[in-house]
Amino acid sequence: MAEEKEGRKGYPSMPTTSWWALRRRFRSTIPKEVTTNYLASALNMGEESARNNILPSLRKTKIIDKDGKPTDRAVKWRDDAQYSKVCEEIRQELYPNDLLDLAPDATADRDQVETWFANHTGAGTSMVSKMASFYLMLCQADPTKEAEPASAAAGAKAAAPRRERAAPAARVPRPAPVAVAPAAPAGSGGGKGFAPALNINVEIHISADASADQIDQIFASMAKHLRQQT
Repeated sequence: MAEEKEGRKGYPSMPTTSWWALRRRFRSTIPKEVTTNYLASALNMGEESARNNILPSLRKTKIIDKDGKPTDRAVKWRDDAQYSKVCEEIRQELYPNDLLDLAPDATADRDQVETWFANHTGAGTSMVSKMASFYLMLCQADPTKEAEPASAAAGAKAAAPRRERAAPAARVPRPAPVAVAPAAPAGSGGGKGFAPALNINVEIHISADASADQIDQIFASMAKHLRQQT
């Protein structure tokens, strides 16, 4: 069953995210034995999935031997300085010359690579995509392209700078209330009669882009018309 999941020719089809996750584990500590239980715990998946989708690819790439023991290649694999050499060794061991010639490096056309795997393995679309992704990852052979852990990606998203809010429009302060004394009642002759003062509150809305001269003219006009009533 596991061989069928790898395609008729048995090319590696491990998800690239699992490849990078295991490499991080191996950089921390190389296990004495890679079992389905170890893979299930390390990759947060079921043991059956680990048995069918991960173990066969690790054996084919000789990261582990047939008994699950990490090989000398596993030691080199986790070393950034030797990573590209390990990837090239795997490519030369597992893939035929026609594919190596068709897609010799990371600039290869993915559609062509997928077509090659589809024609040479008879696998379905999903499996073909996995095999092509794995092969192109080996072509890239760049440890700096290691898939980012989900937690780190979430942290980077949370740390993204917030967009600055637009500055509020300038506001013109309200003028102070203008006290206007009413005219003396008719017939009073300007005598001793007393009229109470009248306070009028005037509220003015002035555009924020009005010039200083325009604002001065507004207040001058107000003063002129209001004081005519005195």
